[in-house]
Amino acid sequence: MARVVIFFSAFSLIAILFDIYFYFGVKSVFSSGKYSNFFRTGYWSLSSLYYAFLIFYFFNIVSQSESGKIGKLIGQMIFFGLFVPKILASSVL
Repeated sequence: MARVVIFFSAFSLIAILFDIYFYFGVKSVFSSGKYSNFFRTGYWSLSSLYYAFLIFYFFNIVSQSESGKIGKLIGQMIFFGLFVPKILASSVL
């Protein structure tokens, strides 16, 4: 169980760092104009939704309750939809 806690903690920290790095790299594109506030709100809303799901899934694992295959599938879809493109784009930044 301790390995799972360490993995999720390290993974969350790395994901947050990539998220912040990618945000500051792309923010300059949307810094001027009427879409800057919309971009900031949308970006952090989607990211915080994923982090809320990650915390929920983490507490389900720690409490030994199984969230089922659907919860795991949703988490993987959100991860591959949000963070894989950020990680790939951060390598270019």
